[in-house]
Amino acid sequence: MNIKIEKVFERDVDLLIINNIVNGNLLALFLNMINKSNYCIDSVEHSYQDQNGENDITVILSNGQNKIGLLIEDKIDAPAMEEQAARYSIRGENLKSSKNIDEYFVFIIAPQKYLDNNAEAQRYPNKISYETLISNLSDDYSKAILNKALDESKNGYSVKEDKAVTEFWNNLYDYIEDVYDEGVLNINVDRGPKGSRAFWPTFFTNFKPIKIIYKSNQGNVELEFSKAASKYNDLKNRFIKKGIPAHEIIIKGDTVVIQKHVDVVNFAEPFKKNVDKVNKALKAVVELYNLLNYKDLNLDYDSVFGNTKLVNPSEYDLSIVRDGLIKYEKIMESYKKTQDVSKNLDFQRMYDGFYRVRRNEEWRKYYFKLMQEMRNKDVSFGDILTLINEETGRIEASFASKLLATINPNYPIWDQYVLANIGLEATPQYMSNDIRLEASIEIYDEICDWYKERINSDEGKAEIEFFDSKFPKFKWISNIKKIDFLLWSKR
Repeated sequence: MNIKIEKVFERDVDLLIINNIVNGNLLALFLNMINKSNYCIDSVEHSYQDQNGENDITVILSNGQNKIGLLIEDKIDAPAMEEQAARYSIRGENLKSSKNIDEYFVFIIAPQKYLDNNAEAQRYPNKISYETLISNLSDDYSKAILNKALDESKNGYSVKEDKAVTEFWNNLYDYIEDVYDEGVLNINVDRGPKGSRAFWPTFFTNFKPIKIIYKSNQGNVELEFSKAASKYNDLKNRFIKKGIPAHEIIIKGDTVVIQKHVDVVNFAEPFKKNVDKVNKALKAVVELYNLLNYKDLNLDYDSVFGNTKLVNPSEYDLSIVRDGLIKYEKIMESYKKTQDVSKNLDFQRMYDGFYRVRRNEEWRKYYFKLMQEMRNKDVSFGDILTLINEETGRIEASFASKLLATINPNYPIWDQYVLANIGLEATPQYMSNDIRLEASIEIYDEICDWYKERINSDEGKAEIEFFDSKFPKFKWISNIKKIDFLLWSKR
């Protein structure tokens, strides 16, 4: 039988597994892995949750004397959350403590390639591949679902490559190696596939908190002094004396930036067509790099950064964070438990209050209908923003990001506090909707890039550790949300 399926999501596989466990097709496979037999199903639950997160599938079985729990994580291709396997064990211990089970066994089911290559997946004590599931099933429909999932896992959440952009980057790396002596331009080299919006090469300096970013799509080369805003006047005066115009020395959030304007370059175009523009930008990079090393600048970088704490608790209003976390948890719990958020008025009221949705009934009806339609889909900020614009005629960047972050908490939100703290500005309303739409997508990409870099930086790691120490009951939220809440409280 030829069964054609357009798209498969993890929820589809979850429900397929539940059905095949209940009807007996897969139960023996799970029990054999843990050396158990003669158990009958007491209950099955999809998306079981407690304060430590969520089990995709929870099966409780009994043999009349002993109760066991199968706690199952399902992955097609989504990146594993940090310590996800450990949190499954914590939830298992909680089920034991509440006398719901006597023993528990944690499983992960995923494509074999995922099990072999994902570090977090390898921490699960029991692993079953999609390929093994297929070999244990006989019906065409189940096999079709799992085979489609395997096909989609080949792309996963990895970069959706734009080959032209990837080629441009590789040509850029080659050009720097050919034209510039070693050490003159210390570019962050990554020759992997690049997405269509990858156009910000980063250059390292001899000072860890200082880097140079070539923002090719904006036509800027920026020397960034991270967490140096308190030293802005001193830095500005010193660099003005070295001939840097005052208007090129600006503050973006907690960062002091020296900004040089260069030609805009489209990385989707051939490198040879843009080589002169790129070379001018690279010369600006060298100029800024050399600026750091002027001996007569008399700038002691240790004094600039040495007394700067990675985390200063006084910067954050922890009461705002605490209140927000309580409300956020209720919203996310309601979202996960609600089958149709477009019909759940209690959820909508909580959401409206937390995110300050002040729109008319018609707008809100569409918004929550869209949220329901987009859940469990691989959707982008641009997709959501475009759909809202087509329906309402409005550019709702902030609400589009909040919808996306509700569907997938590994995406950041866009609001005035985030923009202010990372030095970005919203698109002005006098722009046409077409221009604002494209510009808003670019700004959101910048927000995502900022969070990605922040999470991997010393500052970000310190902020996450600080958050976890102050709010241990909320360690389960994504690292992006932790930093988001801290930024949100800096008003």
